[in-house]
Amino acid sequence: MAQAIHVVPKMPVRAPRFLGWAKAVNARLKGHATFTSPNPTLADLIDCVEDLDDAETDAHTRAGGAATVRDDKLEEAKRKYRHLVDYVQSIVETLGYLDALAAAESIGFALRKPPTRNKQAFEVRNGRVSGEVELIAKAVAYLAMYYWEMSEDEEHWTALPETHQASTTVSGLTPGKVYYFRFRTQKRRGGKSDPSQIVSFRVP
Repeated sequence: MAQAIHVVPKMPVRAPRFLGWAKAVNARLKGHATFTSPNPTLADLIDCVEDLDDAETDAHTRAGGAATVRDDKLEEAKRKYRHLVDYVQSIVETLGYLDALAAAESIGFALRKPPTRNKQAFEVRNGRVSGEVELIAKAVAYLAMYYWEMSEDEEHWTALPETHQASTTVSGLTPGKVYYFRFRTQKRRGGKSDPSQIVSFRVP
């Protein structure tokens, strides 16, 4: 499954730093091999940055209304660059993750890291010695009971000792043989859950 890609522009909030950031983005976009038709156009972005630059200079004079004009120009520029982010997003989504990352970084953007894989609801692992396995479930609550079961044919199930933890160790199994495991849970309030998925495992 393809990893979700999300562009992060790292756009500064205040006008002075925003101006430096936007000018750097504009310079990197010029003649870019991947982002060939930016939307808004590069000329439009350059114009809005120049307008903001002039407004920022006027705001330092403390002339009446100059700060308000600067703030309006800043918000207008941010809207344009948010549209640019949408454009960049549409391009990098067509690339593999590493190519997308390189393209985004080349104009001063970043990509949000792909989410880490969620812990499996139930898995079986090798134990510390031959004939031993560890059953590990995803915890369902701070306080809960876990009722473990084992089978050799998926039809006849043997109850294993229940635990308060979302894991347990099963020993004394025949190495090389395939066993099937499942579990149920019970929280402080309510009855037992339905059986979990069945996990098959060949004992080492």
